[in-house]
Amino acid sequence: MAKTGNHRSENAKTRIRLIKSYLNNPVIKQLCDETIEDIDASMDIEYMKHQEAKMIGVRNPAYDGDMVGYPEDDFTGYPDNDDEDEK
Repeated sequence: MAKTGNHRSENAKTRIRLIKSYLNNPVIKQLCDETIEDIDASMDIEYMKHQEAKMIGVRNPAYDGDMVGYPEDDFTGYPDNDDEDEK
């Protein structure tokens, strides 16, 4: 999955890897690896949230959970033009 990480999250992962390189304790090294995995997972979650928000704007859903939506020009909330009835 594409990640939306910014330079701050990448810098944090780089620092954790640097700290890990100075460690001898395998338990703490494992904690560093798990922390990097958590950063990656949080970046994936934020990417999915961003994609979902973008699709809501594109699809214009009518209700929560509407995966089809409708374009704005299909809006039927305006009253019909009554000129045709008068003819």
